[in-house]
Amino acid sequence: MSTSAPIATTTRRGAVAVWPLVIACILIALGFAGLLAPSVHAFDIRILMAMRHPADPAQLLGPHWLQDGLRDFMGLGGIGVLVLFIAAGLILLWLAGRRRDAGWFLGGVIGAFIIASVLKHVIARPRPELIPHETYVFTASFPSGNTLMATVVWLLLALALTDGTGKRMLRDFAVLVALAIAFAVGATRVYMGVHWPSDVIEAWGLGIGWVWLLRYFGGTRLNAPR
Repeated sequence: MSTSAPIATTTRRGAVAVWPLVIACILIALGFAGLLAPSVHAFDIRILMAMRHPADPAQLLGPHWLQDGLRDFMGLGGIGVLVLFIAAGLILLWLAGRRRDAGWFLGGVIGAFIIASVLKHVIARPRPELIPHETYVFTASFPSGNTLMATVVWLLLALALTDGTGKRMLRDFAVLVALAIAFAVGATRVYMGVHWPSDVIEAWGLGIGWVWLLRYFGGTRLNAPR
């Protein structure tokens, strides 16, 4: 009879902290406040205009090298980049024999896309028209689809690829990097004039909340970080 200890496992409901959900709910509430409350929307306008030259709103504030760098960060939430990393993540999980986790990852991405698409269609908030758009857009404004998808995809990648290592520090660092990417994508969408700040705040909240729900109810069989 073998005496080796079994690999430590944990259920999601016992391992997932509640505070990310609280933060997500606050962000969601702030996003809807910007959509529904005129006083909060006025703050949206002030933030948007603060990123432009006072004498000429058509000109972005900041040197050209900063503008080019921020456009690069915005690309981390672009469709092409996200599809590439979604495919890479799925292949890595599949080759590692973690097919259930691959399904969890893909289902989370598809769910996020549905959430963004439905809300955009139902709410149909116009894009900001106070300033020129610095990139092409063709959908409604609320919530920011690129920010929502970036938040979900990068967080799910960070969790899926580090949970199996069983190392909490590695997982936490990966999550921090994913959140930094999501913040950069959202901030640059506002900077480029294609979203109200509340669109982006809503997307951050929805993305974090959706990933939390996936972790809580998913019941994945990943090793407990130690």
